[in-house]
Amino acid sequence: MLRLEPYEEIEPGIQRMLIERIDDSLAYLGDPAGELDTAVHETRKNFKKMRAVLRLVRDSLPKKVFRAENACYRDAGRKLASLRDSAVLVMTLDKIRREDPPEIADATWEQIRQKLVNRQEVIRQELLVDSNAVAEVQEILRAARGRIPDLTLKKSGAAAFVPGLRRVYRRGRRRMAKAYEAETDPHQFHDWRKRVKYLWYHIVILETIRPEVLNSLAEDLHLLSELLGESHDLEVLRELLATHQEVFATGTDYPVLLAALPDKRRALEQQARPL
Repeated sequence: MLRLEPYEEIEPGIQRMLIERIDDSLAYLGDPAGELDTAVHETRKNFKKMRAVLRLVRDSLPKKVFRAENACYRDAGRKLASLRDSAVLVMTLDKIRREDPPEIADATWEQIRQKLVNRQEVIRQELLVDSNAVAEVQEILRAARGRIPDLTLKKSGAAAFVPGLRRVYRRGRRRMAKAYEAETDPHQFHDWRKRVKYLWYHIVILETIRPEVLNSLAEDLHLLSELLGESHDLEVLRELLATHQEVFATGTDYPVLLAALPDKRRALEQQARPL
């Protein structure tokens, strides 16, 4: 569980949460009957959670230790990113068509979707057969698990996590301001979303300290993260379709979809503003 237990000391709690996320990921990746897309998705979520755990106590860890462990989880997650990203694009297209579609012929939808699915299958094949990405990630996780007992904190109690909480909140505020100053740049919103997600995980970890306040805050941060995540997915889809028109362009109404994506993204970004 990504949460400090009532009266749990911070150092053993941090170690426990990291071990649980690693074991969970190894179970997903090592299940021969499991669905690869699900295993990759859950493992990548766990990497983000583990990086959030480290960031919460960043100021209580030696700088070299924090940087090395954070880079370890970041780089391992990147090895699996292409498959998850390709799956998200199919889901994003399906959601657009289901909820608020621009006027495009059914044949155009189907042809674009099939090409996205074909791309996903190629990436899945590369991950499973043509590379050792899954096995490499498993090895990284096992090695990281062995280092966790050595992750000792220089401070205890609130002093161990308050500076990390402040840092993530402060950086999130700065990224938020920068995003809305440059509303034509969707990458600024993606940068903001990363900080929002870290803060969300931090509040979830600390919920038992004062649940009557933090439960509601966690829900708001989760919603904010989801809105910004959907915005990012729309931009990634637009970039792919626009950059590879020789692959995806089909039918005279193809430009209609491309033109609709930025409007949908900006609408989500404005929904996020009050939160």
